[in-house]
Amino acid sequence: MEASYYKNVEYLWAILEQLNREEKIELAARLMGAVRPGKSKKKEDDEGWKKLYGAWTDDAESAEDLMKFIKENRNVNRQIEPLD
Repeated sequence: MEASYYKNVEYLWAILEQLNREEKIELAARLMGAVRPGKSKKKEDDEGWKKLYGAWTDDAESAEDLMKFIKENRNVNRQIEPLD
């Protein structure tokens, strides 16, 4: 391995050895998760969105009806003040 590799490792260790025990354990868990094969964070996020798909499929109203309902029930109560 190159000398720069060892230099980087020593530099990082000098920073990390100042962490307390709990912080080191958390860091170790995150590092192991990063190198361990399996589910990635992105894959978990994608699965979360897939669970939400079709959440309103039992609704009798169409998307157009829902948009119309929302637009009709908007309340705009702001008062525009002149800048002078």
